[in-house]
Amino acid sequence: MPSQTAVHPFKNLIHLCNKNHILNMKRITNNTTTLQYGPLGCYLKRNIFNEWFCSLLNNVDINLFPIELTNPRKQTFLLQRAADKTSNSLLEDVIGNYFDIHTRFGCNLPFGLAVYGPCFNKNLSSKISSGSVELNMLR
Repeated sequence: MPSQTAVHPFKNLIHLCNKNHILNMKRITNNTTTLQYGPLGCYLKRNIFNEWFCSLLNNVDINLFPIELTNPRKQTFLLQRAADKTSNSLLEDVIGNYFDIHTRFGCNLPFGLAVYGPCFNKNLSSKISSGSVELNMLR
C-alpha cells in the first residue's frame, strides 16, 4: 500500500493537469474515475511521440520496418478492418468530450474535430449507444 507522502504529490499533479486541461477526469461511479487526455494533453502526447520517433530515426542505422508482405491484398484488408474499429471508438470519445470543449473554447470548433470529425467526413454515419446520437451532423 503506498504511503500518504507518495499519494499526496500524485493527487496534486493530477489536479494541476486537470486544471490546465491536459487531463480530463471523468467520474463513472462514486468510487471510480477515469482519466482522459484533454485538448492540451493530446498535443503533449503527440509531441512526445514525435520526438521519440525522430530520435529513433536519426540515431539508429538499422531498418525499422523489415516486413516482407507475401500477400499485400490480404494484409491491406486486415489493416482496413482494424482501422475502421479504431476510428469509430475514437470518434465516440471525441463526441463525448465535445460539449465540455465547446464551453471552454467558445463557438469555434476545435481544429481536430473540424478536420477529422463528422463535420469533415460527410459519409460517416455511426451511433452512440447511450442516447442514440447520430454523428453525421452536416449533410
